[in-house]
Amino acid sequence: MSMGLAIIGGGAMGRAVAQGARAAGLDLGPLVIAEPDSARRGGLAGLGASVVSSAAEAFRELGRSEGAPGEGVILLAVKPQVFRSVAAELGDVGPRRVLSVMAGVTTAAIRVALGGGARVIRLMPNTPASIRMGVTGLCVGEGAGEEDAARAERLFCAVGDVVRVPEALMDAVTAVSGSGPAYLFYVAEALERAAVDAGFDPPTAARLVRGTLAGASRLLAQGVDPATLRRAVTSKGGTTEAACGVLDARGVDGAVMEAVRAATARGAALSAMVCGPS
Repeated sequence: MSMGLAIIGGGAMGRAVAQGARAAGLDLGPLVIAEPDSARRGGLAGLGASVVSSAAEAFRELGRSEGAPGEGVILLAVKPQVFRSVAAELGDVGPRRVLSVMAGVTTAAIRVALGGGARVIRLMPNTPASIRMGVTGLCVGEGAGEEDAARAERLFCAVGDVVRVPEALMDAVTAVSGSGPAYLFYVAEALERAAVDAGFDPPTAARLVRGTLAGASRLLAQGVDPATLRRAVTSKGGTTEAACGVLDARGVDGAVMEAVRAATARGAALSAMVCGPS
């Protein structure tokens, strides 16, 4: 999949995509990364990319290196709050494919800001992409077709699984899988505190909890229904049943659902702040 790729933003997600694609053997063609922070630019040198200081410079370099005009891909990996200034730097990008991992910024808003001709794919990866175990929600946006979506999918499959969803569900994707690792880390923190409270020293507590969660995640990844796995551990009148009884009594299931609703609503609010009311 040689195309020429300009990554706007040299943060964790931009690096993860570049590293994952290289590790998967994808032919990205010429790769350029825009990173305004000089301290960060040095750390990007090992990616086999040309590292520049601005979005405008990255766009110019992409244009010079494309095999055919307009065939290059732009990956927007910046914070949504700075998108307007980045768009002003880029200007009219023509009919290029534009992939966005920005939370809350709609494909329509991106297309308009970049001149009206871009083929926009919106994605929401999560932090395990940095170890090529992420999950990414993908929606086909303004001006884009199946070939554009397939190319974006191949690129992000290099850092994990890709699930296609309608754009109306992208805020929910952000709430479930984008923020999802934090929910697991929250549980890990609580379990480690409980283990220390039970008498273990912190290193032992961490080893017990993190190993347990890692192993349980591997079981889930085999495709078995989580309720089935939970029932297999829960003997009648046993210790797990006693623990789950407390979780049920405290309404943990309902709290998780409320947490996802709150994150979804916040995503929609951020979208309205950046893009205006829909």
